[in-house]
Amino acid sequence: MFRLILLAVFSLGVAFFASQNTSTVPIYFWNYSVDRMPVFGIMLISFLIGLLLNWILSSFKFFQYHNHLKNKSSKLAEAEKNISHLTKRIHQLEVENAELLSNTSSLDEKSL
Repeated sequence: MFRLILLAVFSLGVAFFASQNTSTVPIYFWNYSVDRMPVFGIMLISFLIGLLLNWILSSFKFFQYHNHLKNKSSKLAEAEKNISHLTKRIHQLEVENAELLSNTSSLDEKSL
C-alpha cells in the first residue's frame, strides 16, 4: 500500500513538472538535430537512458553474483561428498578398532 501511495505522489510530481515545462528547445547531437523538443521530453529521454544503463550494469552484477553462487554451490557439494567419505572411513575405523579390542581381550583371556 505504501508503494502505491509513493508511486501516486511521484506520478503527480512528474505530471506537474511536465505541465510546467512545455517550452521547446532545439537539440543538437553530432550530425543530428531536432528543432523543437519540449524540455520535459528531453528530461524523459534522459531518464529512460539512465534506466537502461542502470539495467545493463545491474545485469552484469547479477551474472557475476550468479557465477559466484554457482562456484560456491559446487564447492559445497564437493565438501559434502568429502564429509560423506570421511564419515564412512570413521565407521570403518571404528569397526576395525572394535575387532582389534575383541581380539586383544580374547588373547588376554587365553594367556591367563
